[in-house]
Amino acid sequence: MNGDHASNQKKTVCLMLAWKEESLWILLGWEHLQTLMKEELMLILSEVKIKVVDKAGGFLEWVKLTEEDQHLHYKAGMDALALKLGEEQFKTLPEDKKQDIDLFFWAGCSMHKELNLVVGGYAVLEQF
Repeated sequence: MNGDHASNQKKTVCLMLAWKEESLWILLGWEHLQTLMKEELMLILSEVKIKVVDKAGGFLEWVKLTEEDQHLHYKAGMDALALKLGEEQFKTLPEDKKQDIDLFFWAGCSMHKELNLVVGGYAVLEQF
């Protein structure tokens, strides 16, 4: 990622790192879910459904939601589960694999170097 050293750019880098970490953990969690036995998966899915319905205000409130809203709530619940599982999976990975996943480059500020190039180019053109 490129950017200068202004506070808004530093904040953007922090947000990008958090997004990257969360996205990768969710991916690891979904991959882990695919390896579970049917019985274990059914139990986990039932637990997620119960939590999602409770969070929506209970069964009576759940049935009032549109199918699309129910889907959004369920997806959020599944992503929360995948995030939790992914974080657990990440902790079990070997250090070299963790380093590969955590790798992030912030090039920092190149603006001054580019500006120096423009100023230098302008000085040369003035000589003509």
